[in-house]
Amino acid sequence: MKQAARIVAAAVLAVLAIVPALLYDYVIGISAGLCGDHASDWPRTLAVGVPLLVIGWWGLRRGNWIFVAWPAAVFSSAACLSLAAYLDSGAHGHCETMTPYSRSPAAPVRYS
Repeated sequence: MKQAARIVAAAVLAVLAIVPALLYDYVIGISAGLCGDHASDWPRTLAVGVPLLVIGWWGLRRGNWIFVAWPAAVFSSAACLSLAAYLDSGAHGHCETMTPYSRSPAAPVRYS
């Protein structure tokens, strides 16, 4: 019963860690999402899955370290996701941003 309570408490901490991890990943990876649309899904999936499995399994086997390991696995996963987005050349494209001062009468006004 004590181990089940430990796992549930660590899962709650990991879920709470998802919010800042998603904000971190959003702030770091916003340019790849705006300017690149040819990114592959498998590097991102691998970047998320490997830290969660490795660190999560390690924490599960170490008793009270699970309270540190599972939230750390979430943050490590977010960091690896940012690294994968940075290293994936298909995620980055040429990004043209129009400003109100770069309009021409012949072109429709579209802001990005």
